[in-house]
Amino acid sequence: MLKLTYLKTLLNTPMSMLNSIDIVPELKKGSTHALHAVHDLYYSSLRSFAGGLLEDIPAAEDIVTEVFVTLWRKQQDFETLQNIKAFLYISTRNACINYVKKAQRDSVMKTGLSKYQSIDHEEFVLNEMIRAEVMQQIYAAIEALRPRPDTPAALRWAPEIPIDYLDVGGIRLRFIKTGAGPTIVLLHTLRTQLDLFETLIPRQLEIIYEINRRFLDDVRRTYPGDESRVQRVSLIEEGPTPRVRMAHLAVVGSHSTNGVAQIHSDLLRTRVLRDFAELFPERFNNKTNGVTPRRWLQQANPPLSQLITEAIGEGWVTDLSRLRALLPLAQDAGFRQQFRDAKRAAKVAFAGWLKGAHNEVVDPDTIFDSQIKRIHEYKRQLLNVLHVIVLYNRLRRNPNHSMNPHTFFFAGKAAPAYHFAKLVIKLITQVAATINRDAAVRGRLKVLFLPEYNVSLAERLIPASDVSEQISTAGYEASGTGNMKFMMNGALTIGTRDGATIEMAQEAGEENFFLFGLTAQQVADGSGWYDPHWHYANEPETREALDLIFSDHFSPDDRGVFGPIRRALLDYGDHYRHLADLSDYSRAHRELDTCYSDAATWTRKAIFNVACSGRFSSDRTIKEYADEIWNLKTSQVS
Repeated sequence: MLKLTYLKTLLNTPMSMLNSIDIVPELKKGSTHALHAVHDLYYSSLRSFAGGLLEDIPAAEDIVTEVFVTLWRKQQDFETLQNIKAFLYISTRNACINYVKKAQRDSVMKTGLSKYQSIDHEEFVLNEMIRAEVMQQIYAAIEALRPRPDTPAALRWAPEIPIDYLDVGGIRLRFIKTGAGPTIVLLHTLRTQLDLFETLIPRQLEIIYEINRRFLDDVRRTYPGDESRVQRVSLIEEGPTPRVRMAHLAVVGSHSTNGVAQIHSDLLRTRVLRDFAELFPERFNNKTNGVTPRRWLQQANPPLSQLITEAIGEGWVTDLSRLRALLPLAQDAGFRQQFRDAKRAAKVAFAGWLKGAHNEVVDPDTIFDSQIKRIHEYKRQLLNVLHVIVLYNRLRRNPNHSMNPHTFFFAGKAAPAYHFAKLVIKLITQVAATINRDAAVRGRLKVLFLPEYNVSLAERLIPASDVSEQISTAGYEASGTGNMKFMMNGALTIGTRDGATIEMAQEAGEENFFLFGLTAQQVADGSGWYDPHWHYANEPETREALDLIFSDHFSPDDRGVFGPIRRALLDYGDHYRHLADLSDYSRAHRELDTCYSDAATWTRKAIFNVACSGRFSSDRTIKEYADEIWNLKTSQVS
């Protein structure tokens, strides 16, 4: 409907009205005339661009129209026509990618079910074996494409199957094998308008309505008279604009729902999906993430990998729990020295690569402190750079301030439309430029934002890192896997009690971590009264760091550019508790710095981390999924 309305608007807009308008300001106001002008400027070239990607001109035309619909609906705060052009081309490219992926999924579904195309209704209804085979093909197709909350789409390639016969083997309406935690949390905030379903996928909407009817009938039988619960768990959110609750659909259409760290699973059960956990307690479980040691230790870190194999044999490569045999060696001064030598070799190798690839010089004898992950407010790269500014201020005040020389590495990418995340990147790079050219701190403090973050860069930097920054706002990180990669390479973690970092500290002992900050419960409890202004007024180092940013010390040629950061931290409530945690974060860093000065103590802690990282192998995670959710049997490979 929206697409048709949009096209009618374009057709009905007289070209004479477009001659004198200033496109960007008018577009900000939602002017359809301005949109028409943008359409005329870019439609043909976008269609050619999309057609070249797809080799399908009709599909390209539909995609480009939908992109303009998105532009109209969002009314982005564009500054220039060039920004609009970038938005249109990026959105078109992404839409084409999604189109190709959908075509691939459709192909899998069609192939999997093609042999059943000729089965008529009567045979399907009467023959339970055929029904089971059809549903098994759907299972297999979805599993091959990665489980996702697409219960009604699972039936799209069998559209003639009557809704009354969707039960298979006594399992009612459970067509997806699993509902994975991070997806559920994301979908918890995703509610798709019904009119889009009606326009684009009416068959799926019909199935969703029937799933919801049966599901709510079951809920009413279980909780008679509890209509408020019925409304809370319904797949349809009623209101002026009815929506499909995608997370609810995922849970109802699954036989298992899991988080990917214990805290995450607990949050799913007690907050995000509490009503569903009470309805289906047997479906909820935890599967803490893991990473493969073959890539992230054996391949990425040859010096440490060789040292471990020489010390305990090569069995750890396929059974990472054997790393615990390293624990007694943490008390061996000779092994500790070999461990330090392996770490320095990795740092020297990284420094050499960095000089060749980016012409940046770093000192391997400084503390390598790394935060490498997607740029997001809850991951709090902003907290990290605020602390860097605190250190900078200390050195400016007192050139003799006692601290080990530090090199802070940032790397990661921001989503294309995530303006605030890109502003944080700009702040980091501006702070880095200012600090790195300041002779007063040279040799003591260096900051680098590494471009084009990818796996290859991570394989080089993680083995070289002394410190792993895992500083998300407690309760927001599902699990994390970078934290595990750093741990098994001997970096010490400074972090919050969030995600899998909690379990990592339990395995190795909190005394071998540098933990700080509010807990998830404290973050939740403070939502009604937390006031960031208190920290600005009562914590001098916090105030000095913020004042330095907002005085344009780091942006003399772009004054006021960091105003949105000020508003986020002070005017809009500091949702992710940067200022609440900054003082304790600084305290943890002081403890870390003191510990690093004691090489024997630091190395013992690092060895403990490596030795206790065995639980975080993906081998363990996959086995738990296979045994407890997928019900697969082990096949011996000769």
